[in-house]
Amino acid sequence: MTDKHNDNFAKLPEDNKEKAVDVRKEKQPFIIIAVLIVIGLVFISKTNIFNSEPRINATGTIISPLNKATVGTEFIIVGETNSVNAIQYVWLAFDNPEFRTCFPRVRVTGNDKFRATIIEKRLKDDLRLSLYVLNEAEHEKWIEWQNTQNSQGVKMPTGTKHLDHANIVLK
Repeated sequence: MTDKHNDNFAKLPEDNKEKAVDVRKEKQPFIIIAVLIVIGLVFISKTNIFNSEPRINATGTIISPLNKATVGTEFIIVGETNSVNAIQYVWLAFDNPEFRTCFPRVRVTGNDKFRATIIEKRLKDDLRLSLYVLNEAEHEKWIEWQNTQNSQGVKMPTGTKHLDHANIVLK
């Protein structure tokens, strides 16, 4: 009686060169699969397929005041936004990119022209007035900050899009 399983055993090569070649041939499919997985993960993270939050494709501009304009402590801002989703929020804020802080001032309407009045008596230096689109989480943080008015501001938001800014000088 012969053993059926004896023929299924692989014979090991006698020569070390043959072993090296066999090992490289065996690793090639694994390397190719690993590279494809990495490319796939990068693609998924960039395309937002599994992210429930919509991409921020909004555009917007601050029409007035013009960049480097001198304004009083009370001034009117005119601007417009487009392509803002229903669960996104448009805000005007003073910000300081160097320190990555914002001082939220007013929420404005999205997908339309807007006009907002800002009264600014606390900040004295040259200011950067910015237009942002925020996600729900950042919007809630900005509302919370407005209730406390912490003098250090709030961290520049993540999950947002900075649409435009104008550098202004207070009289």
